Amino acid sequence: CNLLNNYISNQIEELMSSYNYQPYVVSTLDIYNETIYSFNLQNLKTYNNESITESNQLNKTNKPTSMTIDELEETLDIGLIKPITSPSSNLSNQSTSQITNQQTNNFNPITYPFSEFIPKFCKCFYFTILYYNIYLTNNLITNHKHGQLLCQLVEQIYTNLSKQLLLQITNQKADIAIPLSKVCQISIDSNILCQYCDYIYQCFNDLFMFYHWNETIDIYLPNLVHNMKKIMTNVATQSQDLIYEILNNKIDELTTSLIFLNYTPNEITTTSKANPTHELIDQIIEFLQNTFICLTYLPPMVREVAHFTVCKRISDNIVKFLMSQKMNINIIFFIILSNDIKKLEQYADLCGISIYLKQCFIELSQLTNCLLYYDFINIVDNKSLRQSLFPKLDSKLLITILEKMIPPPVHANLNNYPRLDKNTLKSVIKKLKSQETK
Repeated sequence: CNLLNNYISNQIEELMSSYNYQPYVVSTLDIYNETIYSFNLQNLKTYNNESITESNQLNKTNKPTSMTIDELEETLDIGLIKPITSPSSNLSNQSTSQITNQQTNNFNPITYPFSEFIPKFCKCFYFTILYYNIYLTNNLITNHKHGQLLCQLVEQIYTNLSKQLLLQITNQKADIAIPLSKVCQISIDSNILCQYCDYIYQCFNDLFMFYHWNETIDIYLPNLVHNMKKIMTNVATQSQDLIYEILNNKIDELTTSLIFLNYTPNEITTTSKANPTHELIDQIIEFLQNTFICLTYLPPMVREVAHFTVCKRISDNIVKFLMSQKMNINIIFFIILSNDIKKLEQYADLCGISIYLKQCFIELSQLTNCLLYYDFINIVDNKSLRQSLFPKLDSKLLITILEKMIPPPVHANLNNYPRLDKNTLKSVIKKLKSQETK
């Protein structure tokens, strides 16, 4: 067990040194068969069924304890272990037509959600378990303690693997940003390895039944799978938390440009657009569209949380900026900001995450809608009406914004939007404050 643990630990470190944080593209039939073969622990059962007929052949060669990995591969070449020809259902979503094309050698490239690291690791894992199995079978070992040792070995493998995966996202230089695609891929790979635990359980159950290790099946194997899933779930969770942190940091970085916006424009139509928006909002939406491609293969719940986290961050940052900055604002800015919010809400609707995603912008939306309401003076006087129309609007936010407002230029065409002069603004603020004290 110690020798095998050292072997696979070294293999994991070597694989991690060239970790490719991109989805795995299988371009040829040979690579496809090799990928599927890597996941096929069920071959161990085939080995056990043929152990009686093959044991004599193995005993004529070197003893199992002295076999190298190359010699194990030669053992595979003589037909002792046979690769399968179809993918595992929980690791691929291929159609029947794709498999048919592969059988006729008209191979269509396949993109798997996991990285190239996964099949390479599974191959190392497979050889480790195979080596142990060969040792047991050829030495006619039936002591159930070896089942317990095998469970301990596998749990240690997963523990070492989790440490190496976490090092990829924690052992980063402070001045170098961690690529979001890398963190996403580690989270995806961790989820795949978590799924792989169920397959390991099925195959080990058959293996232990062959040796009649009932105690191992009843106690140690369930504990093993539980601990393995817990280990990989921890990696996936930490990766997901880092994804949210990276996204929030990027939104914070983008929204620092709010300081460069014109908060007292002279005209509504400042561009050739019918409904002008700020260029910053266009940049944020473009960032979201490009960035969330990295999250395509993450679990739906993770993608949903990421979208809600980012959209709420955008809204909160705009509100905080408007609240905190000492500046003048006129009504024309809010007309353009209203278009910005509509564009953000449109993005939220079209990204297909949730019908409730646009609710992240409801505070900003109700702020602008209130300020642009055709009968603004009336809803200021009537608090219950205002609260029924804009239930998510905080009166303190409205008062703070109105205190920063100045009248628009006299020549500005506001269409049907309210034009608030200095005296009207003072009166409105006074009324709102009096309502707050009651």
